[in-house]
Order: sequence, then C-alpha cells, then structure tokens
Amino acid sequence: MHKKDLPAKIDRWALMLEEFDYEVCHRPGRQMKHVDALSRYPIMMISSHDITQKIKEAQNKDEFISQLKSAIKITPSDEYFLKNETLYKLHKNSELLVVPEMMQREIVLHAHAQGHFASKKTIYCVSQEFYIPRLTKIVQDVITNCVPCILSSRKAGKQEGFLHPIPKDKGSAFTSTEFQKFCQEESIEHIQITTGVPLGNGQIERMHEPIIPVLTKLTIEEPEKWFKHVHRLQRIMNSTTTRSTKFTPFEVLIGVEMKQKEDIQIKHLLEDELSEQFINKRETLRNEAKENTLRLQDENKKQYNKHRKPALITTNQAGGIIGPYFFKNDEGHNVTVNGDRYRAMITNFFIPELNNHDVQELWFQQDGATCHTARATIDLLKDTFGNRLISRFGPVNWPPRSCDLSPLDYFLWGYVKSLVYADKPQTLDHLEDNIRRVIADIRPQILEKVIENWTSRLDYIRASRGSPMPEIIFKM
Repeated sequence: MHKKDLPAKIDRWALMLEEFDYEVCHRPGRQMKHVDALSRYPIMMISSHDITQKIKEAQNKDEFISQLKSAIKITPSDEYFLKNETLYKLHKNSELLVVPEMMQREIVLHAHAQGHFASKKTIYCVSQEFYIPRLTKIVQDVITNCVPCILSSRKAGKQEGFLHPIPKDKGSAFTSTEFQKFCQEESIEHIQITTGVPLGNGQIERMHEPIIPVLTKLTIEEPEKWFKHVHRLQRIMNSTTTRSTKFTPFEVLIGVEMKQKEDIQIKHLLEDELSEQFINKRETLRNEAKENTLRLQDENKKQYNKHRKPALITTNQAGGIIGPYFFKNDEGHNVTVNGDRYRAMITNFFIPELNNHDVQELWFQQDGATCHTARATIDLLKDTFGNRLISRFGPVNWPPRSCDLSPLDYFLWGYVKSLVYADKPQTLDHLEDNIRRVIADIRPQILEKVIENWTSRLDYIRASRGSPMPEIIFKM
C-alpha cells in the first residue's frame, strides 16, 4: 500500500477498503491449501441426471418389479415389456415407464411443482410418461401437503366481511342515478373500469383467474420477481390439457404435443409423417376438440337449468290468489325482474285482475326489492290503492327485510316449493306447469288461516315493541 505506483486493480481495492476499519494479518501457506485448490485451471465437466437410469436402479431394488421382470423374460406379456432392462407398460399405444413404490411420490411431486396445478392436470402430466398404480390418491396426498399451495390458495366462495366492490363497465345500466343511489344506500362500493381497457373484458379476467394463483405459488419466496416466471407459465399452460377440449392449446393449434425442457422424460421424436397425414390428423383433432367443447356447454346448460327458477309474482288475499305471473320477453324467454317489467305487470295484468274484487277494501303489501320501491312504482300503486299501500317508501312504511311478516315469504313459497319439486321437474316448462297447478289447488280456507296467522305475528311484534323475532314461532 505504501508503494509509489500501485496497479489499477490494487488501487481500486485500496479505495474501497478505506470505508472500513480493518487489520491485515499474515497467514502461513500451510493454512491456505483451499486457495491453491480454487486457483487451479478449471476443467469443463458435463453433469447429467437421467431419470430413466434412476428409475431402472430403483426397479432392481423393488422386490415385486424384479419378480415381474423375471417372469416377463420367461413368458412375454401383452401389457408389460422390457426395454434396456427397464420395465414399461403399454397403455393406449403409449410406452409408460413403471415407477417403483419408493420413487412414486418423488415423480408426482416433481410434476406438481411445474405449475402447482390441481389434481386433474397433475395426473395428466404424470400419466403421459409414467405408470403409477393408485395415482389419484398419491396426487391428492401430495397436493394436500404442498406448502406453496396451502399458503397461496384462496378460500372458495364469498369471503367474510363487508360486501366486495362491484367492478362494472360504463354501461347505462350501471351509470344511472337510480343504480348509484342503490349502491349508496346499501353501502356497496361501485368501481367502473376504464373505457377501452382490454383487462375489462370478461374472457380476459376469466383467464387471469388461474394465472394469478399459479404465479403466486411460483414466486412465494421472491414475490417481487414474478415477471421472471411469466414465460415459463405461458409455456406450461399452453402444454397442459384443458377441461373443455380435453387437449392442450398447443396441440389443438399446431397438431403435436409440445416438448419442453421441464419434461420429466424426453422421449425420442417420432418419424416424420407425410404432410397430408399431418393435416388430416390436426383437422380431426380440432373437430374432436370442438365436439368436446359443445358437449361441455350442453352439460353446463343442463346443470344451470336444473337450479334455474322462473321469475314470478303472486298476490294472495282471503278470497283467493291472483297469479302466478311469469316474467318473459317478447320471444317467450324467462327474464329477470326490473322496474319497467314490474310496472308493466301491474298495469297489464294485476290491475285488470282487480276488477273482479272490491278495490276500496283491499290493501297492498310488497317487500323491499328495488324494482318494487322505485319512485315510479310507488306512484303507480298510490293511484290504485291510495293510502292502503304497505311498502318501503310508501304511505305505510314497511321494514325491508321482515320476511316473518310477509305471507308470501312465511307461507306461500315454502308450501309451493315442497309440492312443485315432488316429481323433480327437469325443464322450465315443467316447473311452470307445476307452479300453476299447485297454486290453483290452494283452498280459500287455507288463506284465511294465513291471514289470521299474520295478525298474530303483528300482535307479537307490537307486544315486544318492535324487537326482532328470535326464531320462527308461528308454523303453518
């Protein structure tokens, strides 16, 4: 350090060390043997890890597989065969490597770690290369005990706490004053997406649903470096089978399976096929994928219609029931109820039905649905019933969620449902016919008891000075 001219490298070291307080100590050469080893000229070495060789050695240690290999050498089998002294299994024209019990969990864990997918996709990845008995049970056990999956998985269904914000586009239905007022009254945070942003598209958001959890699992140790895994995730998703088509996206687009460096076993490439055969195979593959997609859509439609209920309105009184009325569009399809459709029902169906009754003696009661309590709806009902209107924002204000005091809630819906679903209707037309039949069979004597029960409920509420009912104490 005290030399007049120092080499540039030593000079830089000296400047850097000026920031620290240190002491230079001499160390004998006999204590520096590791430095001599590290300073030797490096020799390039190639380290390879052959999973096939590792499984072959494990097969030789497995008693059952060893006996099976010995038996195959004496008597050939249609299911199993030996290749380079390694046991394989034929399954759907594919050569699957038989994995001994001691390596089964290791193979499944390695396949699952490629993208931390669910059980179906993990089973698919393993079954393309290996044969493992009771594979489903092993995969479920591995996924259940996977720490990144446990830490990153989000609980399904609605989360606890306040209502989550509602992101919507800037359609007129969501920018109206009435909808904004409703969100404000119900303490709902309404978020509008920016016009023209691709992320606002529902299909894109649906695609992001599996991407974000997978990225979270892959970057659980370094979340800030998530971008380094995007290209790998894209390749994995394009080479993984989908539930709708039963094929990988890459295979549907190109016509062959993707070969990637993360494959557990690299198989030998097949011989080149003729161009005409390749095109025919790819076209057949696409047609089959399309059929699988259409079949899944039909299954989803049947599943949805099984729990689909038509929107209907009924009105009960001591003398009978008016309705039911099913809300449908001009094409005859069932639609949801909004303010315009509700007011059209009152004008075109309900009020004409009242001509058969003494309107001056009737009271009208409804729940607190938004389409029922809109200003235009309340004004329309006041023109017919005057002050005999029991409703939220009406002359006689009504608690919006008092289901115990609404005859349709505490009697009609439960009574009708138990009879309507007795024969398990499979179509909406069948369901509507059952609803009409059951309501038509309700006798006036039953409705008189319903009204008597209603007055008893009012007496209970009045005696308790408006406190909520701890349980349903009135049963029909």
